[in-house]
Amino acid sequence: LPHEKPPELSVYEVYRKIQTQKKTKSTLDIDIPEKLRKEAAEFIAEPLTNIFNSCLREGNYPKLWKMEWVTPVPKGRPGQALKQLKDVRKIASTSDYSKIFEHFLLNLILEDISDKLSRQQYGGKKGVGTEHLLVKMIDRIKQALDDPGKNAIILCSYDWSAAFDRLDPTKVTLKCIKLGIRSSIVKVLIDFLRERKMQVKFNQHKST
Repeated sequence: LPHEKPPELSVYEVYRKIQTQKKTKSTLDIDIPEKLRKEAAEFIAEPLTNIFNSCLREGNYPKLWKMEWVTPVPKGRPGQALKQLKDVRKIASTSDYSKIFEHFLLNLILEDISDKLSRQQYGGKKGVGTEHLLVKMIDRIKQALDDPGKNAIILCSYDWSAAFDRLDPTKVTLKCIKLGIRSSIVKVLIDFLRERKMQVKFNQHKST
């Protein structure tokens, strides 16, 4: 994709994000412990900023950060036999450095599409959540029931099963271009979705 000069992150921005990043419950082999990461933030920030800016310039995403370490957790009662893959919920862990980079990418994307987001969109936005959707839904139901011409409400809801795993990367890319996300960021997103890998951890064993 032809594109404009990509955005550049500053060392201070990255330093602040390292300092304020939420505590993770487990440290991956490719990360350093959370306490040490915060104490060494001023030393980590500069090389990490160089990596981020290099990725933005070249339109790629580090291979090591595209790896997911997954712990399968049964959805049913403890001890219940697992008959199908849908009986298991996957708890995925990715690198802390990847999460920091994702934070900056998200902010850049929101800069480009914030004016195109529907007011009905309650997911993935700061300050709103499912509780706002429920309040609006109940309000709409009560308004409809107050109308003397209506005496019934029909409500339908649906959820995508394993939505991220079923994404068509080509359709996602075309959607990003259509929404007006700057093409330098689209190139990074394409690489983010390409050749992702997963390793399952279960009872101290790891899959290949």
